[in-house]
Amino acid sequence: MILTHLQRNGYCSNVELAAAVGLTPSPCLARMKRLQDCGVLRGFNAVIDLGRLGHFITAFTENTVSERRRDSFRLFEAAAERCPEIIECCNVTGGCDYRPR
Repeated sequence: MILTHLQRNGYCSNVELAAAVGLTPSPCLARMKRLQDCGVLRGFNAVIDLGRLGHFITAFTENTVSERRRDSFRLFEAAAERCPEIIECCNVTGGCDYRPR
């Protein structure tokens, strides 16, 4: 229930989260800490309405890795992570290997 509520409203306070899941704040905070410590909760994100900031273009590209080895895929993924313009990159099947967005 904690994870479900956080997915809907990650910006809520611990008191609000505890009330939403039927716990008191102290055990709720302890469970959140455990979820963070074991890597289930990796962070909290802001949802930005890009339309309010101006006009944007979403572009989809296709990338093919010439050598189909695990190390080659890791190199591509590392390069994509360093590129701030890429906000999402999915490994796909078919005619290309990755589809960054």
